[in-house]
Amino acid sequence: MGYKTFEIVFKQPFTDTGTVTINNASIENHFYKLQLNPDKGTIQSLYDKELNCELVDSSSPWELGAFIYNYNRTGLSECRIIDSSNGPIYQRILLQGKSPGTDEAFGVNLEIKLYHDTKRIELEYAIKRLPETEPSGIYVAFPFQLPEGKLAFDVQGGTVISGKNQLEGTSTDWNTVQNFVSVQNNRAQIIIGSSLIPLYQLGDINLGKFQYQKQYERPHVYSWVMNNYWNTNFKASQEGEFRWSYHLTSSVAPSNNLATKFGWSSRIPLYARVMPTGTENHKPTEYSAFHFEKDNFLMTSCTPSKEEGYILLNIREIDGKRTNLRILNEDGQTVLFTIVNAIEEKLENETSEHIFEGYQNKFIKIKRF
Repeated sequence: MGYKTFEIVFKQPFTDTGTVTINNASIENHFYKLQLNPDKGTIQSLYDKELNCELVDSSSPWELGAFIYNYNRTGLSECRIIDSSNGPIYQRILLQGKSPGTDEAFGVNLEIKLYHDTKRIELEYAIKRLPETEPSGIYVAFPFQLPEGKLAFDVQGGTVISGKNQLEGTSTDWNTVQNFVSVQNNRAQIIIGSSLIPLYQLGDINLGKFQYQKQYERPHVYSWVMNNYWNTNFKASQEGEFRWSYHLTSSVAPSNNLATKFGWSSRIPLYARVMPTGTENHKPTEYSAFHFEKDNFLMTSCTPSKEEGYILLNIREIDGKRTNLRILNEDGQTVLFTIVNAIEEKLENETSEHIFEGYQNKFIKIKRF
């Protein structure tokens, strides 16, 4: 927990290097090569240069990023590339198509961003939904492939391995995701998340399967954007302009640690302030009040304690490993803390270290710095 200060420096305007290739509908950097399918408004191929493998399952009926209208399960029509650019931060391509249930003049818009200096892809969608009372839904497809890949997803308080540590009899047609869905094997993983769309169907479009224990053949992911299926007191139609996005990465590290931090930091970005130039105050340009010695701990909340001069932290172990928690200050010295419960009743005496079991979640109280 701390801060860093950066100076904004204006340089010469960025010059387009011409690395966006529109002739064959592809974009590429030193992390990925994306081959688009302009006729469908999708990503036909996503090749990871670090993993040296293709991440899109070519046998899937839907390509990556496919917009699916689920009244009659159709994709986009009349698709075309309408814009592209190569800026100082990312390359981008804007595709547009048409779909039933959406405004034709506005179209279904998909902007694909491929970042230069970080291994990250973003897909941003925009539509104008028309009022419709017939049962219908919208999905976006992510038919990933990874040899022996298993699906995992983040929920409130931990990570669920689909079909493994999920309680039998709980929802398997769809799942509510907190920060990420990942496909993992013993050497790599693919991670996807969204800051606005929490519902996912894993393995397939699963409506009506109602499996008692989750089973799936391929690690395909379907984001369930919206629907009007519910027989409740909601309005029978959905209408208006909708914008949502996804963030995606892949890595040689198949850990929940990486997936959690990528998903969490994308959904809740670091808070930033722009400050006008002031006078010299001789304060450090960066400061860290404290940090965890091991990186497989996540601080999920930080609030003032009921006791004056203390703060209450909620900490979770995220990699499933039995780990000793030690908190260090800016000088690398250990910080004393007390294990408490949610209402700050002391459970153990003050200490400088404490063992967390895999995925364990605890409250601790430390003195303010």
